[in-house]
Amino acid sequence: MARSKKLSTEELKARKRARERARYAKIKADQVLNELQKEKERKKYENKKIKKQVKLVADMTPRERRVHRKLWREKFKKHYQRKCTNTSYIQLTPPSSPENNADQRPQSVQVNSGKKRIHRDRSKIIKRNKKLQEENEKLRRQRDMYRKRHERSKLQKAPRHDKTDDTPKTKIRKLMKKKNHKQLIQRQLIFGEAMKQQLKLNFKQMRKEKKFSYASSILGNKHVFKKYNMVKEVLSILPSSSARYNNFIAKRKLKKLHNEVKGAVCKFLEDDENSRMTPGKKDTITVKKCKKQKRYLNDTMLNLHKKFIKSQTLYKISYPVFCRLRPFWVVYQKPEMRDTCECKLCVNTNFVVSALYRAEVINEKNAKELSAYLCCEFSGISCLQRNCDKCQKEINYNEFNGSMDISYASWVLQADVYKDKHGNKKKSMHTVKLQNKVSAYKLVNILEDIFPKYMNHQSIIRNQYIAMKYLKLTLDPQAVLLHIDFSENYSLKYSTEIQSFHFGGSRDQVTLHTSSLMYKQNTYSELTTKSFCTLSKNLKHGPPQILAHLEPVFNFINKEIPNLKEIHFWSDGPSSQYKNKYMFYTFGNLIQDYFPSLSFSTWNYFESGHGKGLPDGIGGTVKRTADRLVAEGNDLSSFEVLVQHLNKSLRQISICVIDESAIDAVEKKVNRERAIGFKGTLKVRQISHIHSTHGPVTLIMKSLSCFQCVQKEDRQDKCTHHRLGQLKYKTHCNESSVALPEEIVCEPRYSRRIMMMARL
Repeated sequence: MARSKKLSTEELKARKRARERARYAKIKADQVLNELQKEKERKKYENKKIKKQVKLVADMTPRERRVHRKLWREKFKKHYQRKCTNTSYIQLTPPSSPENNADQRPQSVQVNSGKKRIHRDRSKIIKRNKKLQEENEKLRRQRDMYRKRHERSKLQKAPRHDKTDDTPKTKIRKLMKKKNHKQLIQRQLIFGEAMKQQLKLNFKQMRKEKKFSYASSILGNKHVFKKYNMVKEVLSILPSSSARYNNFIAKRKLKKLHNEVKGAVCKFLEDDENSRMTPGKKDTITVKKCKKQKRYLNDTMLNLHKKFIKSQTLYKISYPVFCRLRPFWVVYQKPEMRDTCECKLCVNTNFVVSALYRAEVINEKNAKELSAYLCCEFSGISCLQRNCDKCQKEINYNEFNGSMDISYASWVLQADVYKDKHGNKKKSMHTVKLQNKVSAYKLVNILEDIFPKYMNHQSIIRNQYIAMKYLKLTLDPQAVLLHIDFSENYSLKYSTEIQSFHFGGSRDQVTLHTSSLMYKQNTYSELTTKSFCTLSKNLKHGPPQILAHLEPVFNFINKEIPNLKEIHFWSDGPSSQYKNKYMFYTFGNLIQDYFPSLSFSTWNYFESGHGKGLPDGIGGTVKRTADRLVAEGNDLSSFEVLVQHLNKSLRQISICVIDESAIDAVEKKVNRERAIGFKGTLKVRQISHIHSTHGPVTLIMKSLSCFQCVQKEDRQDKCTHHRLGQLKYKTHCNESSVALPEEIVCEPRYSRRIMMMARL
């Protein structure tokens, strides 16, 4: 028996490929096997991705992406050609047996007519496109023709040179016709090379700042060099001039885009959600004679950069560029500049989270990181209120020993018992910072108890800032936004003081109430801001004093907008000033006396500890100006002298004086017997009032501000979001009805688009 011929390597590979094709064909024929094979390939691909054996498109360099995309285009082209070839073969190949096509029915008349209509319309479109292309080509040729004519006319109008001033080509041609032209040409070439070397030497020996002007004086507009195609040769003599020139052109082109991006970053970082205004009179920074009130960042620049990229899609800038575009007045708070206006809940939550992180119980360093871990990518108000289905529901804890002790700090209210001079026991409350030591299990329970409050606290902060931004965006020309706050009382000073006066208790003080008014001149104009600071000798901060301080602002509003329809107040929520039953009565019953045409008004409160804004900056400016006047040698010995100097020095802020008589007149209007309390006053974040000439005065109390429903034309269609209840005051009687609490639960209606617009 003859021995079988040994197969070559190529034949073995071909047989192996044939067996593989047969095996894959068998797998594809079976649906179950096909799904198993696909699942196996997917797992194999995922393992390769984990082991970094597969390079993703995002990880490739731009060059690698171009190479791979070119290969993909070529492969797709080949695949498409094979597909077309197979389709044509199937269409051209006659059926194997006529019985297989016996059941095929002839197409209906409607189908044939529809196909004819489609072919007819397609042919019309093709003809029209061809005609338009021809017209475009014709117009292009005409454009080139007229451009050439224009260039020739410019050359003809240009001043002609004398006949003796020949062009370089003419001079060379004449030179070549002479008898001893070789010697002359050699001399000209030597002159040219000597000139090139001398220019290079001079250029190298020059200073950097003079090189560009030197190159510009030699090159000029490069008209002659361009005419004879000699630009490259000239740039080889002055190597860095071309780079400097190109850099100058690139900078000029990017200047406009740079200013737009810088403005977007500045607007984002000046947002009250991302930075806070400093209220101090010394909290200023000056760069290039431009003085600004400082703003302290609320988060790291890295986190703010991520937030900036998510909040808008127009500018995708890198982290270094984002840091470089930060305004000079938006700064980090220095460690030595201790913060005395922190929120108690935020600080205590940070203490607990930081202690658990140090003990390696959790992986998040602070409360903000833990909140970001629990919330989804959108991180909206519903996420912070724990109503989002996509968010993480539980905190992720590592394995830990529950009995180990962990130390953490906390701010608490502590009662101190002491005896007075008569021996009677008395109790006083003090806020102190304590160092506690508890087990890890107990501290985890403390976190589980305090963190939902922190998340709700953050949702209120976010909602109030978004509501204020939305109100600014949609403010009507017949509506105003008034942001108010009491600044710290200012103590009168002298340029030089004796020791007994400086350390004694005989220094007089002045109340400062600051207001920031925002309104529009017309529908399409930008928002106008007017700043006020009212001063008074009366040091009380109650509702009558507040209304008296607001009267000059109301007079300005009536002068600018006679037929005011809406007014929206914004303030922080201390119960001794803006959020109490007397202020509720004042807002509901006395505001309309100043604005007879008023139809709708709201009073909105920021979350406690998070109400910094323009009024704080106004107060800081006023006190800083007063201190500067004292440093210049002026004695601010009395209230009248202080007002006189401030009126001369401050032009952008209106200074107004509130007399005792004005406060007494307002105090008579406030009927304290009619004021009634509301159960849940501390939860109130918005009071809305629809004004009417008849019927009782009704104030709607809400746990969060909502302005989306307020924009409806029908004011009677009341917003039912976040309602806590209502207060009713009878108009023609000294009696007032009780508060009517209501339990209304609904989701906030701020859409994603509105939130994105407010963030910008």
